[in-house]
Amino acid sequence: MTSSRRRPLRRLAGLLFIVILAGGAFALWVRRTVTVPVEHDSDQIVTIDQGAGTQSIVDRLSEAGIVSHPLSLKIYLRITGKGGNLKAGDYKFPS
Repeated sequence: MTSSRRRPLRRLAGLLFIVILAGGAFALWVRRTVTVPVEHDSDQIVTIDQGAGTQSIVDRLSEAGIVSHPLSLKIYLRITGKGGNLKAGDYKFPS
């Protein structure tokens, strides 16, 4: 191969490396923000209404101060497919 043919391949390999690195950093950020507990002053009771969708549940948890990064939780629930497993009810989050 001539050096003129290698140059595009090196650029492509470099771009692919950057995309993989950025994807890994993004996945790490999502995982970290979803698994780190949020501290609050007192016990919180959050009511999730029957028929509430993932978006409204995450918004409700964010409003109550249970979730600090609602976007990362929405992404996590979408990627893992666990959004459909959320259930209605009263949930207590200890301080």
